Amino acid sequence: MTVQDRIKRCKILMLMDEYPELAKEIGLSNESFFTNNKSDNVEVLKEPDIGF
Repeated sequence: MTVQDRIKRCKILMLMDEYPELAKEIGLSNESFFTNNKSDNVEVLKEPDIGF
């Protein structure tokens, strides 16, 4: 899958979330799933709390 294909699919998914009735009417459904095998070794960086 090319980067362009991936971007197009992400845009479609975002529009499906924004217009769920239309997506259902034309027969679209989100069947995607994600696996994240590398997340065990990754630390999430947080922005420092500067008191605002």
